[in-house]
Amino acid sequence: MSQINYSNSDNDDDEESNITLFFNEKENNNNENVIVDFGIGINIDIDNILKEFENIELNNSDKIFSEGENYKMNFTTKELLIICDYYGLLKKFKINTKTPKDILIMFIVEFENDNNNFNIVNERKKLWYFIETLKNNKFMKKYVIW
Repeated sequence: MSQINYSNSDNDDDEESNITLFFNEKENNNNENVIVDFGIGINIDIDNILKEFENIELNNSDKIFSEGENYKMNFTTKELLIICDYYGLLKKFKINTKTPKDILIMFIVEFENDNNNFNIVNERKKLWYFIETLKNNKFMKKYVIW
C-alpha cells in the first residue's frame, strides 16, 4: 500500500488542510494496464491516461507561437540568417543582414510548418544537432568553426 500526503497550508499541523490518500496498485503479471485503486470506489487506469496525454497535440497556432518564441529567445540574428540561407530563403525573399529578427523568424516558422518542406527541415535540424554535439565535445570543439 502506498501513501500520498498533500498539504494546502504553510502550517503542516493544521489537520483540516491536509489530505492523505492511500492506494493499492493491482498486480500486473500479464501486460495489462496498470490500475490504481484508491479504496474509495475510484479506480484509475494509469496506462490509458498516459496514452491519452501522449496523443494530445498542440493546435497549430500554439505550435507556431512556441516555435517563434524559441527562435526569438535562443537564436541570434546571425544564426537565423544561416538557417534562412540553408533553406534558400535569402535569395527568394531578398533577405539581408538588415532584415529585422522578427521577420526572419516569421519566414523560418512559415517555411518549417509547410508540409512540402518536411524533409529539408528535418535534415537541417539533424545537422544542427550534430554541430551542437561536436561543439560540446571536449576534443572535437577545437575543429568546429561555426
